[in-house]
Amino acid sequence: MKHISTVIIAMAVVAGVACAQPCTPIVTSCSDPALAAGILITQSMDNSQLTAVNSVMCGGGNPFIHADTSYWRSYTLANEGVTTNIDVLGIRFGVETATSGSGGQQPVQIRLYTDPAPAGTTINLANLTLIHSETLSVLDATTPTILEAVMSTPPTVAQNQTLVVELFAPDGGASGHGIFLGTNNLGECGPTFFSAPPCATPAPITPASIGFPTAYVLLDVCYQP
Repeated sequence: MKHISTVIIAMAVVAGVACAQPCTPIVTSCSDPALAAGILITQSMDNSQLTAVNSVMCGGGNPFIHADTSYWRSYTLANEGVTTNIDVLGIRFGVETATSGSGGQQPVQIRLYTDPAPAGTTINLANLTLIHSETLSVLDATTPTILEAVMSTPPTVAQNQTLVVELFAPDGGASGHGIFLGTNNLGECGPTFFSAPPCATPAPITPASIGFPTAYVLLDVCYQP
């Protein structure tokens, strides 16, 4: 696990590189019964596992407390073989570790957007339209864990759109929460993006651009045509 200090950060912006072809998922479906009808797409070359001591978060302290931090992925649906409008049933994501201040759990949020531009080496926040958000409770975890989030009201996305997925961990300071969102170092078919306004990264950039070239976030989509 690695953290970026909320006080000091140095970076040089370097564009990520996206492959032309979608990844073939090793895990091919979501396991939650509510997602059984879904088709799974991923940008992880191996979406079956997480890598320990690999994630980067904005925050600090001992014990570690995180500040506002997001991981992002951008899916151009046409490039994923989608030929009709889809309903997003759920999101599959990972947690490396999670320690709550009290209560044994803490919130994270899934935010879904559409983007008229194709997925590439940047995400322009000005282009995004928020179509759904879902707040989840993540239980304390000391080892990497893969989770599934079922959308309470599945949003519909047109086949000619780009679906942008944000996994957001809100500031844990007031409650004493610390979390490292789940990544692996096993390769990706499209770039991971990272943002953390308290660490001087208000717009999504690649982890590689701040010195973490193999922090590939697990952020899969389960959808139904």
